[in-house]
Amino acid sequence: MTSVDQYNLTTVINKEEFKSYVEVKELEIEGRSLVAKKKLLPGDVVLVEEPVIKYNLRPTCRSTKSPYYSTNLWNYLLDTVHSYEEPVEVESFDFKKKDNNDDDDDDDSYDGYTSSEDEDEDPAAVVDSDFCPGVPAAILAYLDIHPPTHIYSKIKPQKSFQSDDFDFFYYPDADTEPQWADHKTYQLIRNVVYQVVSTQPLYSHVDATDLINFVLKIYSNAHTVALPRARELPTHSHKRFRREKYKDKFEENDTCWGEDKEELVITPTIALLRWGSKMAHSCTPNLFLRFEPARNAMVFTVIRPLEVGEVLSFSYLPEDDLSVGGLICGTTMDRRAKLEKFKFFTCSCESCVDWDWSRGVHCNKCHQDLNYNKPTLDIWKCFNCGNMNEPTFIGDRENSVSRVLMGFATRIYNNRIDQNILGMLEPYLFDLLNPADKEQVAVPKNHWTYSIVHSLLATYHLLLFPKAFGKGLASRLELFEKGLQEALTYIHFFHDTIVAHRNSESKSHGNPMAAFFAGWRILHIVIDLVMDTTENKYANVTYEASDSEPDLKEEEEVEEHKEPVLVALPEKWVAPVTEISDIVSKEWIPLVKQVFRNHQSPVVEDMIQQIQEFAERVEKTSKLI
Repeated sequence: MTSVDQYNLTTVINKEEFKSYVEVKELEIEGRSLVAKKKLLPGDVVLVEEPVIKYNLRPTCRSTKSPYYSTNLWNYLLDTVHSYEEPVEVESFDFKKKDNNDDDDDDDSYDGYTSSEDEDEDPAAVVDSDFCPGVPAAILAYLDIHPPTHIYSKIKPQKSFQSDDFDFFYYPDADTEPQWADHKTYQLIRNVVYQVVSTQPLYSHVDATDLINFVLKIYSNAHTVALPRARELPTHSHKRFRREKYKDKFEENDTCWGEDKEELVITPTIALLRWGSKMAHSCTPNLFLRFEPARNAMVFTVIRPLEVGEVLSFSYLPEDDLSVGGLICGTTMDRRAKLEKFKFFTCSCESCVDWDWSRGVHCNKCHQDLNYNKPTLDIWKCFNCGNMNEPTFIGDRENSVSRVLMGFATRIYNNRIDQNILGMLEPYLFDLLNPADKEQVAVPKNHWTYSIVHSLLATYHLLLFPKAFGKGLASRLELFEKGLQEALTYIHFFHDTIVAHRNSESKSHGNPMAAFFAGWRILHIVIDLVMDTTENKYANVTYEASDSEPDLKEEEEVEEHKEPVLVALPEKWVAPVTEISDIVSKEWIPLVKQVFRNHQSPVVEDMIQQIQEFAERVEKTSKLI
């Protein structure tokens, strides 16, 4: 083992803690990695580090972060990557409602949603693919390190780089390891770079091999973070001039110059860390990673007790509920395929060699959905009857269902909903659970897609339908009761499969932090509904006669800060809401509090406060029945 202080620590902010917590060890499988130097507990912050380089994943204009951006160059890079990408199989599901009665469409209106004919597609959604915008953004960012000298001479780089700044990072080197030359990702990056360097004047000074290695290092080591765009004042000289010119006409705080101050704009950002890249990957990591914009630093925090010598790990995979092959959605095979494609290794973490607990399917012998797969052995086993049999649902049916569900989820959670989607969502999801075509296999209860079906149904019944048609109709149709049961099913899957699997044969740790943040999408809908329904909004309102027009005897509403007057929780809501509250407040929140005990996060503190107030409200109002 080697002490970390023998290496460059200029990017590390918490140097003393870092040196006392970790040391470097060469591992047979993981390579050079960081291990615990002492026993660590949840909440210990082992590393706070500034990125070596940071850049926008989707630049839209020339700025200090993307000084060499131009629309023509960006589109050229996108087109070049697309030309070398393999065609992606796309689900042929028709999101447009097939209705031969045109007259019905004239009267069919959904408040708050647009018609698909009028909806503008998100331009970013059109160009995104496996390697776009990732490869173009990395190629563009390379110019920050090796700027062109013959043009743009007035551009001042934000940061100066040393020749050895990027020597610390691993990448698949085909010169020393010839097998990488046949890797499809390596071939794509190589072909794209050679074409760009040979055709674009801006890259005429670039060594193609060095640029290839840089892009490979980004893919092998970098992190993707979602940063809020905080800029309010224009940086362009002409915009600054206009701001000064109209300062007397507009108050300083009355405009954000084209942006709504209340709207939080998220900018996907790539960050490359010198020491963060030495953390090993695990699909059940022992570290939680988050970015602190105020310090421009990544923070690595322990989430479970670690022994001396234990390898420090975080996940290289997405932790959201919209990415197949991440920690929430998809199977072990999906995760391994994504890591092989983008990170150049086959994962053998404790989760990947365990049974795939997110892929329980129907057993042909006992007819229970407890037939699980172990990908490393390519076997299936029913944990109810012990039968080793051929699985159902696997193959084309599984792939088709997962693609369509992700299509629905992406549109709904990105606010790209129209009348057609709203109209077909519930019937299609119900058909997945109980197919009208008896030759089709229903979505198994222990398969990850079952939880996504119920998250979409819960969103529809608790939020989308009431927004479109009113809460009164939703209440008369008992959709809130359905939605709460569906939300409970979703939370149960997270608790019993993602947080930690309850089967005695499970050998892997869970992903409690990923479950907490991904589960918030449905949880906050439930919280808002319960808090709104159980409060009498008119009880604390008093009225006073208006001083301005006493003769008209009009009344003005005067709000006073008083404790809310509560009303009973609907009786049919009590069981599911209480169970959701108990799981989240008693099982999840204690760990979240531990993890954030040393580094406060306003967002997480607000989430915890909402959950605690929700738990108190459920307890109080359930007693009023």
